[in-house]
Order: sequence, then structure tokens, then C-alpha cells
Amino acid sequence: LQSGPWGLEWLNPERLLGVSRFDPVTLTVFWSLTANVGLFVLGSILFEPSKEDATLAEQFVGVMSGRRFISRAARREGHTDLKTKKIIIKGIFAKFFDSEVAAERTRKALRAANLESKKWISIMELAGLSSQVEKFLSGSIGSAAAHHALEIAGLFTPDESKILSEIYGEMLAESRAGPNDLRRRIDFYRERQTLITTHAAELEKKVRELEQEIARREAAEAQLMESEERYRTAIESSSDGVGIIRQDDLTFVNRKFANIFGYEHPEALLGGMLSQLVHADDRARVLEMTLRRQRGEMTPTRYDFKGLRKDGRIIYVEISATKINYQGEALSLAFLRDVTERRQAENEIRRLSRRLIASIEDERKRLAVDLHDEFGQALTGLHLGLQTLVYSLPEGYEGPREKCFQLIKLTEELADNIRNVCSELRPDMLDDLGLVPTLGWYIDEFRGRMRGVEIDFQAVGFKRRLPPQVEIVLYRIVQEGLNNMAKHSRAKQVSLRLTYSHPQVIFFMTDDGVGFDPAESPGQARKGIGLIGMRERVASLGGLIDIRSSPGQGTKIRVVLPVNPDHPDESMIIDLDG
Repeated sequence: LQSGPWGLEWLNPERLLGVSRFDPVTLTVFWSLTANVGLFVLGSILFEPSKEDATLAEQFVGVMSGRRFISRAARREGHTDLKTKKIIIKGIFAKFFDSEVAAERTRKALRAANLESKKWISIMELAGLSSQVEKFLSGSIGSAAAHHALEIAGLFTPDESKILSEIYGEMLAESRAGPNDLRRRIDFYRERQTLITTHAAELEKKVRELEQEIARREAAEAQLMESEERYRTAIESSSDGVGIIRQDDLTFVNRKFANIFGYEHPEALLGGMLSQLVHADDRARVLEMTLRRQRGEMTPTRYDFKGLRKDGRIIYVEISATKINYQGEALSLAFLRDVTERRQAENEIRRLSRRLIASIEDERKRLAVDLHDEFGQALTGLHLGLQTLVYSLPEGYEGPREKCFQLIKLTEELADNIRNVCSELRPDMLDDLGLVPTLGWYIDEFRGRMRGVEIDFQAVGFKRRLPPQVEIVLYRIVQEGLNNMAKHSRAKQVSLRLTYSHPQVIFFMTDDGVGFDPAESPGQARKGIGLIGMRERVASLGGLIDIRSSPGQGTKIRVVLPVNPDHPDESMIIDLDG
């Protein structure tokens, strides 16, 4: 500050280049502005501007002159009839669009050029309108095609084209642009035109892709609608009622489903509950199986239940249901069929079969009583008479005495045979003591006749007696099963299991015999009940029987009977494979 840098006094900051009349702040501002302006001018002289900088500079510097040109052109009086130009423009649009769209595009172009309310326009206004028309066309057919369409349409007359050229020439002359500037501007506009053309081509490509995608989607939707119509027709034409159930709610039913329960239209049931269509006797059971099925648990796929029609009448309905997944949710798909007539016929057949079997049992009982009373008494009298005759013979009659003893023995054997026949026909013990003691006595008798056969018999849950018709059917099944085993099986081990589990009783018999082919059952070729008789007896009570056998694999018989044969429905939902 005293002598300047390097001892040069003219470089002293407070007296730089001899300038010392200002205070320090003003001096600092003066030299800072001088240095910055000098460097800015020097840099502008030494370095050429880029295209972007030059374009921005031209737009900045010439913004007022452009307005001057436009205002000069705008001062020319309007001498072009807009109505005629509107007809030409609408014709251009009509080449590529329908009449309504062409009219709408024409109105939009006039609105964009602010010419809606005018009748006469200037050349520059016509040029602006032409630019708007070309822009609307470029978005649909591409920039090059739009420009060509305008050229061949004759929007500008020769005089109008000449005037427009003169205006552009004046604008170019007054812009005072040099050759380099003019070339740069031409390159800029060419580049912009190239970008616009490329962008328009890309847009056109995107439009084509969108149109193709729309066409594919429309085709897929048409196929989907056709498929839905096919399935809807199949479901609505089905002879079975079809329903989709969420929990207990009916989300879909077809017309047949509604008709089964006495409703004319399916809409009357939608949103309702399945349990409301089920009789109170079966409601809890049907609801439980529906919910278990939707949880994925094992349930019977086919069963019957009592339904309620709209008028309160009870019907029998057969349902076949399965689990489905719909929109990520577990639902039940149910097929229903009205089996009231079939059930009534089955009940009538069962009733007649039960009466027939009851008649047979009554006849057996009567015959057993007659044999026991008449033949038993006669044989007892004969036995006593022969004994009296033996003791009345004098000594020396050894031959006649021995003959009498033989007749006495034969009489005793005949009495035993009659007792056995009476027991086979109808054991009195069954009526007096019940099923389990009678089966125990019969099996002991059978063991005595069949030496070498081991029979294991167990009865569980019999705290009270069964109805007589159930006891006699089970007794006959055990009797026939053991007789078939003795005659055909050649088994060494037999297992009998009898279980009373209300509301049903289950009998299970297995042996290790030679087995048979069920298609050629030996019971079909013999007299008596046989396997067919066993099936008929079980069917008369509304029960189920499953007989399985194969050569060399023994035989298995499983019988399930309802405890109350008059109302078997509540206990017959049973899977024999289980």
C-alpha cells in the first residue's frame, strides 16, 4: 500500500495508473467494472458462439424486430375470404377423416389461429392458419404427408404465394442477417424439422402399435364374451341346479336351482343363505359339511338332505358339491337335483321289502313254533312210549329190547335236529334276550360244528336293545356270513365286530379264506338268502352294505344300519371306504 507491488508505485491499489481522485470504494467499483467489461468484450471477440448460444442471442436481440415484421404484415388489409379457405381446409381433412371429424378439426384449427369470428384475413393470418392445419394433420398422418397434402390442396393462390414470399423477403432483409447467420438459421430450422419429423414418425408408430394392441384386446374380449356366453348357456340349460356358495351365502344360482325350491327367478335367492332352504332336521349337518369343505377338510361329495320349497312343502334334494377357488377365495360349487319322486319310490320299495321280509320272518317263526309244539310233543311222547316198552319186555327178549334202544336214540337225534331247525328258523332267545346273547350262543354252536375254525366275536356299545327288525337283519347277516364261510371260504380265522354308535350300528366281518370274484358270487348260485338276500335285507332298512373279496385274499363284509329304520337319512352320510 505504500510503494505498490514489487516497488512499482503505479500499481498501488489506491493510485492505480495514476487515478487517485476517488475514495477507495468508488475506485474499487470503477476498476472492477472496467476489468469485467474488458474481459467480456475480449472473450466475445476471440471465441465463436455455439449454435445454441447463437440461436438464443438472435431470439433475444431480434425479439422486437420480429414483432415489428408481424405488425407490418398485420397492417396489410385483409383481402382473403376466410369462407373459401374453410371449404378447402375441410376438404383436406375430409380426405383422411369422416365428415364430422373433418368439421371438428377445421373448427379447432380456426380457434387455434384466433380466426373464428373473422370473414376476411390477411396473408400472414392465412399462413398461421396453414401452420395450424399442418400441425393437426401431422399428429395423424405424419409431418411429410401433412405438408404434401397442403401443397396439392391449393390453400394459397399464386398471388397469395407471391405476396407471402415478398413479406418473407422483407423480413429477411430487415433482419440484417449475414450469410453465416442465415446458414445457421437454416440449419437450425432443418434440424428442428428433422426432429419434428422423427417425433411424428415415432408417434405414428406408437399409434399403430396402440391400434394393434386395441385390436388384440378387442379380439380377446370377444373370445372371452363368447366363452362366457357358452358357459352361461350350458349352466342355464343344465337339468341340475347349479350354485356357488360362500360360507353360507348364495353368490350365484341358475334358474333350475331356483325352480327346485319353488322360485321363478334366480335373483330371488341371490344374497340369501343356503341353510334357509334346508329343513331344520338337516340344517346343522348341511351347514357343517359346507363349511368343512370350504376349509379343505374331507367331506362326502354326494349326499341327500330335506329341503324346503317356497310354499313350505318338504322335498328331498341330492347334492353333489366340490371346493373351488374363485378370485383367491375358497367357495363351494354345488349341483342339486330334486329326488323327491325317487325317494318316495325307494321308500315304497323299502316298505314293501320290509313287509316281505317281516312276512318271511313271521312264517319262519310260525313254522318253528309248529315244529316245536307239534313234532316236539310227538317225539317226546314217542320217546316216553319206547322207554315204557323197553321196561315192559320180559327177560329173554334181548333182541326186541336192543331194537327199542336204537329207536330211542333215533328219536333223540330227531328231536335234536328239530330243535336245531327251529333255532335256524327263528331262535326264541332273540326275542327274549336280544341280539348280542343270541349271537354269542349261535357262534358257540357254530364253533362246535366247525372244528379247526377260530372265531373272534366282539360287541361294543350295546347298552340297550335295538329295534326287532334291526336285530333280525343283523342276526341273519351273521348267520349267512358264517354259513358262506363254512361252505365256500375254507377259512381258519374269522373276525366279527359289532358296534352300536347312535344313530347307527356297524357290523364288520373278515376271514382269511380263499375269497371269490364278486362278479361271480357263489351266493348267487345257491338256495337261501345268499349275498343277494343280504343286500335286500340291508336295503329294506335303508342301510349300506359293502362286500369286497378277491381270489386268495379272503372276504370283507361291512354293514351299516340305521338304529331308526323309519328315519334313516340322518345316519346314512357314511363313506364305506373310510
